[in-house]
Amino acid sequence: LLGTCVGDALGLPLEGLSRGRARKLFGDPLRHRFFLRHGMVSDDTEHTLFTGQSLLAHPNDVERFARRLAWCLRGWLLGLPAGVGWATLRATLKLWLGFPPSRSGVHSAGNGPVMRAAPIGAFFAHQPERGETFLEAATRITHTHPQALIGARAVANVLAWTFREALAERPPRSALLSRLVEVGGGDPRWTDLVARMGDALHDDRSVADFADGLGLERGVTGYAFHTVPVAVYAWYRHWGDFAATLSAVIDLGGDTDTTGAIAGAMAGA
Repeated sequence: LLGTCVGDALGLPLEGLSRGRARKLFGDPLRHRFFLRHGMVSDDTEHTLFTGQSLLAHPNDVERFARRLAWCLRGWLLGLPAGVGWATLRATLKLWLGFPPSRSGVHSAGNGPVMRAAPIGAFFAHQPERGETFLEAATRITHTHPQALIGARAVANVLAWTFREALAERPPRSALLSRLVEVGGGDPRWTDLVARMGDALHDDRSVADFADGLGLERGVTGYAFHTVPVAVYAWYRHWGDFAATLSAVIDLGGDTDTTGAIAGAMAGA
């Protein structure tokens, strides 16, 4: 949770800027600069905390968990949050119109479910089947595209793996890649992304080089299949170095608060 918060706050002032523009304006990204050398969290941290609160309230009932999380999102929207994603906005408006959490999601592969996935993976580290049920429910509230669920699964799987096996050293590359392929359920686009990740890790390419290979020279987009591979790659390549992990993803530009939050969650774990 702290890793999410720090990564989110460090990345927020650079959100939407290209890589070159961010470097020109801010230089070293590892400094809070939102207001008078202080940072501020965004929806990435807020959604993560809503998920944690809902898990604590209803850890044994997935339907009540989903209803609680849905009410958190309804109240959150009343605060007129800045930078809310289009898919999340539409889904939350559907909740206010009376749609149940199981039918409020929209067909989008954006980052909403991904930024809520870390606490679910950690919470159910020793109960992966139950974790999958809760993850699907949390995803379906706002996003119904299968790729959004795959991205959320990847993040949750990394967190569960970290806690379940108490990873103290960087695991073998083959173990990471096999886990990532498994969460994709045969999706060819995801399988290709994992293969590219494996090639880049084998060649010890920088995070920026890996992102460039995905066509993200101007910044990481809000698409789950861009955000998640970059964050996981940075987590693995800079294993054990929280600052280097965050520097690597925030320096890419684009959706920096979300990439910072996700990479921060994994590095913090």
